[in-house]
Parts: sequence; structure tokens; C-alpha cells
Amino acid sequence: MDTSPACPGQENHPTLTSLPVEIQEIILSQLDSFRTLEYIAATCKTFKDLVLYHPQGIIDRILQSVIPDEVFPEAITFFEASRLPTTNAEIVQELLGRYFTSLKGKMGPRPRFSLSEATALEKYHRLIQRFTQIFISTALSKHPITRDEVKPPWLVTKREQYRIQRALYRFELHWKLFKRLEKKDRSQRHPQLAITLQHHSKLYFDHFAPWENEQIICIQDFLLRIVDEAFNDVAAHDVEWGEWGIKYNEGYKALSINRFRCNYISLGLHFIFRLGGTQKFEHRREMLNPHRNVQLASIDRALKQHKSPYIDRVPLSRYSGERLKHDIQKPRVRDDRGPAEVWRATHLAMSSYNFVMADDHIPLRERGYVM
Repeated sequence: MDTSPACPGQENHPTLTSLPVEIQEIILSQLDSFRTLEYIAATCKTFKDLVLYHPQGIIDRILQSVIPDEVFPEAITFFEASRLPTTNAEIVQELLGRYFTSLKGKMGPRPRFSLSEATALEKYHRLIQRFTQIFISTALSKHPITRDEVKPPWLVTKREQYRIQRALYRFELHWKLFKRLEKKDRSQRHPQLAITLQHHSKLYFDHFAPWENEQIICIQDFLLRIVDEAFNDVAAHDVEWGEWGIKYNEGYKALSINRFRCNYISLGLHFIFRLGGTQKFEHRREMLNPHRNVQLASIDRALKQHKSPYIDRVPLSRYSGERLKHDIQKPRVRDDRGPAEVWRATHLAMSSYNFVMADDHIPLRERGYVM
């Protein structure tokens, strides 16, 4: 038996529910979220039936307004990665192949989603937006030279916000695809990654321009700072952690980020958001202890470990036009030249080993300089 209430007053005088179905659909399509849509559907049988039997146009338009085209390829790729039952090099290559093709402007019409799928996409994008605002306030709240406090409003363009959101999605996508371990083999003494670190770079990072990878590292540094507030509190005061030899974290230098920290950031934005909102020592320890494991995957090791700072010492300023074209990957997303020019100006004296995650650029990354 349908217990949805009849729409109030619909028999006494013309109301929204007396309009043609097509008009009702257009009106519901203007709602700002799927939560609002579900609430309205629960209050009126007419709207409930419309959402139940004619949902697609409404879902498509609301999702279009919630997740803009500028970040939709990242959103849908992360959504698909989240539903993979397993990963190997072939599966990841196929998924990322579709993603990189979509970034060339060849995505075609958006796929259609059920209401539950669209709600999941929206929910995660709201989290991305929340972290975007935290990143902006953290990056711009201090003067880049004097370090004095700078009060809002901070002027941030839509393009800059989209870059931050893409970098957040790409950071999350890396962990979703590459942190899984192989099924244990009796002949193996230690667990192994299902996809080797070197393949992380070949399948993923090598497809981005260096400033796009530097954007991902800006996000990693930013999230590590959130994790470290709780991590260092427990590491400095917990006896058991001391016995384990888990040290207080300082710094964000490449290849020096310990694997416990990597494991915490690999748990994703939902975990980091909850951890960042926890102030009590006991609660922090309760959240951190179950995940106190070594993480074999690592973004900085994927980018750095298979390279040597001693093989190629030619600075960017001495690159020929041919080498620039051959060695420097073009950006995946059509954008203004801002990030590329800033990256180039700050790397002229550096060789390829430091094109991403240079230790000297930690303060610049905190500022989000390539965003």
C-alpha cells in the first residue's frame, strides 16, 4: 500500500502537480541536489511516481549541474574504479585508456545512471568540493613571502577550483587502482603489489604533463599535513607506537615519507576528513591504530624511485625545442598557460629528476603554485 501523502490542495485549485508531466520534469530538474529530489518525492505521491517511472531526464540534468564537464571525466573514472572487484595491469590500462581518451574531448554523451548511482557520484563530489575549499583556505591564508595571515575573501577562479578538484580526483584514483596486493602465494615470503611501482608510472603518471603531476603532489602534501596533525599527536605520546619505532613526522621530502603515512592517505578522503575533525587523543588513536600498516604503494616512489638524479643533469633551460616536444608531456586538459608557465619558470635550473616533487619547492606546493 502506497503511504505517500497526496499533494496538499491539488483537488481544490491548480497546483504544480496539475501541470503536464513534461513541465513537472523540467521543474524537478532544476533542483540543486538528489537529496532535495528524494525529499520532495517522499512528500508527494505525484512527484514520487514521476521520479520512479520517468527519472532519467531529471537525473541527467541534476547531475549535469552538480558535476560540471570540467571534472566529470575524473568523477566517472573514480566511480568506475571504486566498483572494480579486482585490479591488474590489463584492467587498469583499459579503464585509464577510456579516461585519457575522454580528456581529448572524445567523451561523447554522458552515460546514464540510476538514482542511487547518481546520488553516490554527487555525494563524493560534495566531499571533493569540501576539500577544495579547505585547500584554498590553507594555501591562501598566509602571505607567500611574509607568512602573515591573509583574511578572506580569497580570489579563486573557476578554472583554479577545477584544477584542484581534478588533482584531488586523480590523487584518489591512484590509490584506488594501485594499492591492492597480489593474492598470497605460499612461495612468497612478503606481500607484493598487484601492479609494480614502475608500472604505476607507465600506466598513469607518465601520461600527465609534469605540472599536472605536481598538482597531484600539491594535494599529497596538503593531505599529509592534515594526517600529520593526528599522526604526530599519537606518535609523540603513545607508548605502544614508541615501542613499534613509529617516529614523529617532519617534512615532505621525496622518498622520505614513511610507509605508515602513505597507508593513512591511501585510505581516502572520507577517512582523512573524519581524522581531521577529530581533536581528542583517544579518538585519534582509535582511528589510526587499526590501519597502522606499511603501505607498499607510494606516489613519490612511483615518480622518483626508478629515476636517478645523476644520469640526466641537463637543466630545463638548456632543452632544445625538439627535446621539449619529446620529453615534456602535453597537458591532458585544455587550459590556460598559467600552470605550465609557472612550472617552467620555477624549474629552469633543474634537471628531469626534479621536474616533479622537488624538495626546494615544498613551500611553493603548500601555496598551490601550479593550480
